[in-house]
Amino acid sequence: MLSGDPQTPAYAALDHIHKIPDFNTSYPKIPVHSVSYSDAEVLMRNLTGNHMGDAWLGGLDISYNTGPGYMEPNNNRVVKLSVNNQRSRRDISNIIGVIRGKYEKDKYVIVGAHVDSWTQGAVDSGSGYAILMELVKSFSNVMKNEEWRPRRTIIFALWDATKYGHIGAYEWVQEYSKQLSSGAVAYINLDAVIRGNHSFFAAASPLLVGLIMNATKTVSCPFAEPGSKHTVYDTWLNNFPNIEKTRPNISQLHGDGDHSPFIYQLGIPSLAPAYMYNQDVYPYLPTYPAYNTLVDTFDYLRDFIDKNLTLHMTVAKVVAEVILRLSDSLILPLDVNNYVWHALNVGREMLGRFNKTYEQAGISLSTLYRAMDNFSRAADDFFQLYRDLPVKNLSEYEIHLINHQLIRLSRAFIVDRGLPGQPHYKNVLMSPHPDNINEQLIFPGVISATMTGESSGDFTTLKEQLAVLVLAFQTAQDVLSDGLIGRDEW
Repeated sequence: MLSGDPQTPAYAALDHIHKIPDFNTSYPKIPVHSVSYSDAEVLMRNLTGNHMGDAWLGGLDISYNTGPGYMEPNNNRVVKLSVNNQRSRRDISNIIGVIRGKYEKDKYVIVGAHVDSWTQGAVDSGSGYAILMELVKSFSNVMKNEEWRPRRTIIFALWDATKYGHIGAYEWVQEYSKQLSSGAVAYINLDAVIRGNHSFFAAASPLLVGLIMNATKTVSCPFAEPGSKHTVYDTWLNNFPNIEKTRPNISQLHGDGDHSPFIYQLGIPSLAPAYMYNQDVYPYLPTYPAYNTLVDTFDYLRDFIDKNLTLHMTVAKVVAEVILRLSDSLILPLDVNNYVWHALNVGREMLGRFNKTYEQAGISLSTLYRAMDNFSRAADDFFQLYRDLPVKNLSEYEIHLINHQLIRLSRAFIVDRGLPGQPHYKNVLMSPHPDNINEQLIFPGVISATMTGESSGDFTTLKEQLAVLVLAFQTAQDVLSDGLIGRDEW
């Protein structure tokens, strides 16, 4: 099932817009319904069939067999499930607040959280919603009391119907896709933000890695002793270091969240901050224990995670710093070097896993590698040219040109026709894995076509996707070097 309104999969679901009459065709063919922990244990205990294997083991004290049927003496058991769900059409409403920029009104920094939840929803979605409202209040007070206005426009969004397929975010992005594609600087997603109290954590697009690290260096750690200079960054580095232990580990965004239409359809760099539980103590927990359960209440949040809402305020301060830097810096603080490193190094490593396949199929990657090298050189030239620019002496026109290049960089990897088998994902640099939505795939069109070719022996789609990726790198190179007309000398 695709995200967004299933009756308008390719465009916004506005009034008086044609809608597919029968949208059953886009629904999954296998019925799915959630059940409680205790019901799952009863249903799955004593199943016959093959053992599922270690990758499928959960936390229940059962054998984890595939079925069908039960072992004796329960081999005649019949399970009956009564579902009282009703299919109906409902109107939804996003809530949008805007602070118009002073100089670059057509450049947008977007912050979003969803308002709906499956049950009580104190953590999901309450924590993100509360932080966003605190940000709105804080920025409003600064505007009133200090007569301040950001260079660029800030948009605060509360999404509706996230739990029904991220409909609010998807439909808004589809409605304003042209404006967002040309003008959106970044999207910050506040979803289930306070999941634990062990440490700050973030998932981010490569362009925002440097920004989130620098922002956390300016905010005091909520657990620090009075007078200590310990920052959020320090605890993050200590608790979630990368392999080299040189900086915090920042994971790639994945899954099908409210950030998905921004990054995977339009190429808008995105960021998702959170406070996490100790994953060393709970290595098998995919998320916080009360997720989407009846105990995700304010009492649970207050008594077990954030008694005085200190962590909420800490994340609000970090996000406020991110918003300020994105909306008010003369030159956008986008991490081009990390973006290039991710595209080249992670991409080469992934392609290297299939060297034997490419060799046996007689497929050369030399053209792709040459395009990647040319892109790398263009990025080096871009960095050298703008690193020492006298920013304060630049005109508004010159600042606009530089920022426009930075914004267009990630859009170079957006392809209108989408990925093979996943036309709703249009980002050929990074998108969710076709077989696992919780895993992000580098060069998704090429890699998925490679795996398909290994199974079928037909590499036609792979050759097409290699051409698409080569052209995307060429476009990215042209963006950084003004390849169409050549760059002016400052």
